[in-house]
Amino acid sequence: MLTRLVLATGAILAAATMAVPLTLLGMVNTLTGSDSGAPGGGSASTGLDGSSSSAGGVTTYVEGSGVAAGPVATPALEYALARIGTRYVWGGTGVDGFDCSGLVMVAYADAGVSIPRTAQQQFDAGPMVPPDTQLLPGDLVYFGSGVSAITHVGMFIGISNHQAQMVDAPHPGADVRVEPFPDTPGVLWGSEAYIGATRPAD
Repeated sequence: MLTRLVLATGAILAAATMAVPLTLLGMVNTLTGSDSGAPGGGSASTGLDGSSSSAGGVTTYVEGSGVAAGPVATPALEYALARIGTRYVWGGTGVDGFDCSGLVMVAYADAGVSIPRTAQQQFDAGPMVPPDTQLLPGDLVYFGSGVSAITHVGMFIGISNHQAQMVDAPHPGADVRVEPFPDTPGVLWGSEAYIGATRPAD
């Protein structure tokens, strides 16, 4: 079963030049088509049929039933998506910018959940999402060369055009953005592999 994020057509955010607060309420999320780095950017699209769900404040398209972020993950997602366009800063936790783990840590803190500071610590803290389990909006997704070598983290928001999407602070020179990633463990994302996911909202 696939969860597809329903996106507003024609709304492409130039992340390097705009910092528009985006909420999950009402439906609009935008994919950045520029500054695509190693993984590459996406393009805006709509769901393939009229079935959608806005339960919990997340607009998703789901084959067969509605899947949405829960009451804890929703404010974390809202916080992270509202930071699209904010610059990447190594070690940043919001004053001057964010790094990858700083963004998700502060987003979950805004939702009342305390998680560790670094991507490796966040991965180790769990709880892990089993590899054969559908990702849910708000899950944290991790990349690196192995379970003891986590180098990047993003926040899963949904699936568009059969491609998993996350909001993340990618690397120096690239602002916070939404971008695709492979959600099969071991598959490369740039020079790193997708390792797995955790669900801090549990």
